[in-house]
Amino acid sequence: MAIELQAVEKLAADQASLKAAAGLARPGKWSGVGASHDAALIWGECAGSGANPYRVMADLRDLGNKCTCPSRKFPCKHVLALLWLRAEAVVPFPGGETPDWVSDWLGRRRPSGTSARPPAESAPAAEKDLAAARRAEPAAAEDPKAAARREAASAKRAEDTHQAILDALGALEQWVSDQLRLGLGGFIEDATSRCRRIGARLVDGKAAALAGHVDELPARVLALPAGDRIRGATVELARLVMLSRAYRAYRASPTDPEIRRAVAAAEAREALLADGAALRVSSTWEVLGERVRTRRDGLVSQTGWLLNLGESGPRFAMLLDFFPAGTGRRGSVFTPGEQFEGELAFYPARHPLRVIPCAPCWCSGALRPPMTRPSDGR
Repeated sequence: MAIELQAVEKLAADQASLKAAAGLARPGKWSGVGASHDAALIWGECAGSGANPYRVMADLRDLGNKCTCPSRKFPCKHVLALLWLRAEAVVPFPGGETPDWVSDWLGRRRPSGTSARPPAESAPAAEKDLAAARRAEPAAAEDPKAAARREAASAKRAEDTHQAILDALGALEQWVSDQLRLGLGGFIEDATSRCRRIGARLVDGKAAALAGHVDELPARVLALPAGDRIRGATVELARLVMLSRAYRAYRASPTDPEIRRAVAAAEAREALLADGAALRVSSTWEVLGERVRTRRDGLVSQTGWLLNLGESGPRFAMLLDFFPAGTGRRGSVFTPGEQFEGELAFYPARHPLRVIPCAPCWCSGALRPPMTRPSDGR
């Protein structure tokens, strides 16, 4: 069952709703998109400002709809975006069993479809235009003083963040010195609690990526044979000091994004995709292998290695995804051995490796969605 864009246009309460929906009608905003076997019902989850996504559903037979967002507009921008995705086939709507939350709504809604009612007749109909909703509004003239204040505040926040990281790194180097002074035998026996304390200090100092490395340190050391643990602990502590010293050098001349990524956090997906200087490679890729590992911080890391079968760009690439361990085992985005066509964006590095898909990728005849990223930016 299909829906026309004109129907989405008529359903919108006003032009502002259409404009907001245009910004949400993108694959990266949605997860769990699907349709009933008869294609009459569609649903999906749209990322919002809260921790949990909004659940959005619609009945294409009468355009009845529901969203869990608190918007007072009906239908809200999330419903319009879901219908827009369907009308333009922006993402696939695979047929499957109707989720319980959609079935509950369907059982409670009135069969007359009055939930899709148009705006009241007493109010004059506002002009609505899909084409206008797609267009970016011209930027308003900006107050130079306000812009200067905003830039100064941004620079101040960046400076405060850098200083917090430097203070945390100073505490880390002192902590490493203490472990060496007290003896690595005692450190190995109490590695978990000691690393947890300094890891919390690093998180407070905005060095979250390095804190994750410290949190995993005991598991790496204790996984070694007993006779190799002293040597392993020495190597691990030396690596922490090297990263700390490298960041101080980076701080003086911030030209190496890999150092900041290893200490603070990776660039957000949106920032990388918006970076015009980022390396992008369109090619045929073969999935070489996959590794799934549960981390001590409650996240599961899912890593996939890719081989570039084209003639340009880096030879290898790495997809890295994180998701909460409590959500259960997640199916692989790609299966080792299969091939797909797609454009990948590489994170800036001296030897680029980590990537994110720029758009859904065609793989073995099926459309695969881009891998998701956690809210902490890793």
